[in-house]
Formats: sequence, C-alpha cells, structure tokens
Amino acid sequence: INECLQNNGGCSHTCKNTFGSYSCSCPSDRSMGVDNHTCGDPNCPNYITLSDPTRSVDYGFIDKCDSALTNVWYRFDGGPNVQMMPTSVVSAWTCGTRSTGWLTRHHPSVSEGIVDGKVCFNWENNNCKWSSQIQIRNCLSYYVYKLPRTPICNLRYCATKYTSNK
Repeated sequence: INECLQNNGGCSHTCKNTFGSYSCSCPSDRSMGVDNHTCGDPNCPNYITLSDPTRSVDYGFIDKCDSALTNVWYRFDGGPNVQMMPTSVVSAWTCGTRSTGWLTRHHPSVSEGIVDGKVCFNWENNNCKWSSQIQIRNCLSYYVYKLPRTPICNLRYCATKYTSNK
C-alpha cells in the first residue's frame, strides 16, 4: 500500500512511501512540526494545527471543550474564519462550546518574539469566569499559541479571522 497516494499521506510537503509505512519531510527552509506531518517556519515553534471550523466566533453551540489539550504550541487553521484568537469578549454559547475563550491582550509583533498572555472564558455575565495563562508568537503570516488544557470542560479557545500585527 502506498499511503502517499491518498491526501499526500497527510504530509504538508513531501511524502515518501516506505515498505509498510511512509514518512513526511520538509524543504530545507522549513522544520518538521510535532505532528510529524506539518512543515513550519524554522523561526517559530513547531505546532499542532487546530483545524476545526466550529472554533469560529460565528459558529453556534455543539458542546465541545479543550480539556484534552496539552501544553504545546498550536496554530488555528480551520478556514478563513478560524485563524487567530479574538482579542475581545466572545458571546457564550458560540465557538462550538458553552464558555468561550478570548485573548485579553493584543497580538505581538514579530520583533516581540514569544510573549505571555491571558485567555479569559466568558460565562453568565462574567467575561473572565475562568482563565488560562498562555504564550503567543507572531510567525509573520500566522500566530502560534502555547495552550494548556482548559480549567474545566465546556471551555474552549475560540478563533476569528486573521489580521496582521507586524
């Protein structure tokens, strides 16, 4: 079986078929992500892609949560409405969850490097009922976030359209 024939084996760049398996590789100007499938900017941390379009601030409720995330780098890439964390309060019962996560600070410029941030989770007229400490990096055409698991279930990190802060 050649796994590379279907969807390039899930590899973002090069898929090499091997006996009984396959491997992904990156061009020399990219580095392999922690998922061993995605090539990223070598100046930015390796990341896992969060591609679920239901994270959008425009999406309704479907009862998802982020309590299973681990404290590694993530990139939102779920279509045009799921590219970066919002920096203003997001209505509860959207983003595919009950309590919605939003970033309390502006996104950093590239020159700021990795910065600390706080995500608040909106619930029952309290814009910051729960919170998580995160890290953020501007990778020029996208942002990455070091996201811990949420304090409880029914909380989720939301996403919105990309806007640049060079």
